[in-house]
Amino acid sequence: CIGRDLVQNWKEKFIIDFYGLSEEQARRNYPALMQRVTDYVKPERMEKQNESQRNNWWIHARPRIMLRNAMFGLGRYIGTCYTAKHRPFVMLDAAMLPDDGVVAIALDDFYHLGVLSSAIHHRWVLEAGGMLEDRPRYNHSECFVKFPFPAYTLEQQAKIRDLAEQLDKHRK
Repeated sequence: CIGRDLVQNWKEKFIIDFYGLSEEQARRNYPALMQRVTDYVKPERMEKQNESQRNNWWIHARPRIMLRNAMFGLGRYIGTCYTAKHRPFVMLDAAMLPDDGVVAIALDDFYHLGVLSSAIHHRWVLEAGGMLEDRPRYNHSECFVKFPFPAYTLEQQAKIRDLAEQLDKHRK
């Protein structure tokens, strides 16, 4: 999933993800995919300054291990664009890998989606985040980590959860 997909028309794309597999395991279990990576990725990686990327050329350049660990066991997560004039937060299937234009938040509750979609959080982002030209940039450590999630009652949380689920369905 790429950032543009969250704000424009969705286009299905596929990523070859050999994370957790050795070169031999990837070649043995997925020979056609490994051949494609060998043909198109390996030549570029062999020219990289980064030794890790050269030595592990078949693995994504940024495997985002902390994110993978945080998302372990989740069926979905919240995503938004790093840079966007309009900032939708959407639920994404955990099988979809985010690219570097997507802020992935390892929460699967529509309540959190609702709070992040609120005017309160939007205002926080405009104040705490940065700018890229004329578009607000979502800085995870400033916009999400430091955001003081409101203390709502269970009844209020249920209402927010329901509205956020409706909003997510409408956007999709």
